[in-house]
Amino acid sequence: MHVKRELLLGAFNLFLDRYVPPKHLQANLEAMQAEADSLFKMIHENAPQIDFEPWLKLVIKYLEVNMETRAWPTVSEVAKAVQATSKQTYITAPSAVEAAIDPTRIIVQNIKSGRAVGEGHLYGRLPAEMLSRGQITEKDLDRYRIMLHEKKTRIWGEAAANKAKQENEARHEAAMKMGADTKRERRHLELPIKRMTGEKGETGYET
Repeated sequence: MHVKRELLLGAFNLFLDRYVPPKHLQANLEAMQAEADSLFKMIHENAPQIDFEPWLKLVIKYLEVNMETRAWPTVSEVAKAVQATSKQTYITAPSAVEAAIDPTRIIVQNIKSGRAVGEGHLYGRLPAEMLSRGQITEKDLDRYRIMLHEKKTRIWGEAAANKAKQENEARHEAAMKMGADTKRERRHLELPIKRMTGEKGETGYET
């Protein structure tokens, strides 16, 4: 499910944002992205189908307690956190229930109230969907995007941050265009109608 992936990705990116990429990766944006993808893959592939948000909170809590540096965790450390968390029992949080009913509801509330949101909630398919519904505005997103860019500039450097911003903007523009094209197709969809004349001269239509 795309929404599950977006929610997990947003929350996990917020976690990574609090730490710094390993030094040997900081000069290589592609390698840095590949490492982040590997870490998230471990999360995504092991997350439960339901209650995945409270599950991820426990994984992150385990990492926070056991990590010894301010650098990103390794894949091995994430795997240990996932394994440890899978042995625990947790109760469904109210936010997880609400997200199952309307996955965008919690994200919209967080954006409107100024609470932290993940990068996946600022660019791409999910925010494009919320924009098309009128749940948020580009202005709501822009304040977060500015802060995100400033943070990346501090951590990655100006060139890498600018490149990431351009890629995000292109992805978001493509998502918005895809949404507009889908709406247009639905608006112009017509059922094929064939005119028929019955035996007694009645006029009817067959779809």
